Amino acid sequence: MEFVTRVDEMNTMRTNAIRIAAIALLSPLLQAQTVSIDDLLAQAAKWQYETSRQSLQAISEAVAKAQRSPAETRAMEQKFIAFLKSDATPGGKDFICKQLSVMGSEASVPVLSAMLADPKTAELGRYALERIPGEGVDRALREALPKSGERARIGIINTLGIRRDRNSVPALRPLALGSQPALASAALFALARIADPTALPPGRCFGRIDPLAARDRTEQATACPGTLHPAPPRFRTLVARPCADTVAGEPQEVQWRRASRQSGAPSGQRARWD
Repeated sequence: MEFVTRVDEMNTMRTNAIRIAAIALLSPLLQAQTVSIDDLLAQAAKWQYETSRQSLQAISEAVAKAQRSPAETRAMEQKFIAFLKSDATPGGKDFICKQLSVMGSEASVPVLSAMLADPKTAELGRYALERIPGEGVDRALREALPKSGERARIGIINTLGIRRDRNSVPALRPLALGSQPALASAALFALARIADPTALPPGRCFGRIDPLAARDRTEQATACPGTLHPAPPRFRTLVARPCADTVAGEPQEVQWRRASRQSGAPSGQRARWD
């Protein structure tokens, strides 16, 4: 009888230990469910990249649930906008920008476009803006383009290309023909992504110019007959040379693909279509 009693006591102790362990594992999840979004944002405002992401995970789950209701989504977006205007840590703002890229609207454009002016936050704001639909976003990116530094400007150019903003073509063409190789390269590929008839005349393609063989503007024009604009130093230009195998009426995208192949650029540098 004494042996049976001890066995029962051991089983009871084992059961209690399992219960305690289960409570310890589940308590953070239960706590996260009861904490308000304001409390979670207060924690996120102090978040550093090397610390626990528990509060961030809870915010992500709250965003996913809020997307079932447009009203809840817009209310949460307003909280995120206020968060970005605060003195939150760069890591916290980085996380909130990623959330806005999923559920943000044009209401977030003012605060995100303001971030483009600061080199420390330009990439964070651009990341969110790139994924938010709306003409207001395109307009904000176009307005920020001439005001940004070179690094931020390259990012904005890439975003305009990804968004295929046709209204940015007049601003991108001079950059594609400019003397700064990094900006020119980004602008040229953005124009290729947009594939707008005003970006490159129908039936025209990229011309390849050897900068070493073209010592001045006259020789550059001679190196590629029919050049619309003399090539900038050490870079290709847009030329008016017809594509020999252009098929009448074919989609502009197909023409640009062929133009990229005929340019002679390495495959990794050709215009790509997503």
